[in-house]
Amino acid sequence: MIIQKQVSAPSLVMMMLLLVGVAAAQSGEKAHCFFYREGAFAGSALHASIRIDGDQPKHKLPSGRYWATELEPGEHRMYSDLERYSRNYRLEAGKTYYFRVEFRLNPPTTFGKMRFQIVPVEADIANAEMTALKPDKP
Repeated sequence: MIIQKQVSAPSLVMMMLLLVGVAAAQSGEKAHCFFYREGAFAGSALHASIRIDGDQPKHKLPSGRYWATELEPGEHRMYSDLERYSRNYRLEAGKTYYFRVEFRLNPPTTFGKMRFQIVPVEADIANAEMTALKPDKP
């Protein structure tokens, strides 16, 4: 005996999205992220902290280097020195993302302290800017 049940279009779409999400999670595919810092005299003696989903640095990036890492698909909060400059990014499995770590002199409200900020960059710009950089240790 075969029982047939009609499924509404929104339910069908939700089921398909759920299956795609489960398939991506089961494949183990991650998002590829490149963080880079152009070589410059200003701030060259400092290492820029890269914080992902927490207050502890995942990496400290020196001037003129880049760091590659893989992250689980989904939303991630990223920032360097000041949490108020944090941003949430939704990363997709199998895609590559580029982030420039910029040296900034903050306004007088932070007593002129020098800080770093993480900025998303388009792939073509990042590739051009990264050509002279060396990979940093993992």
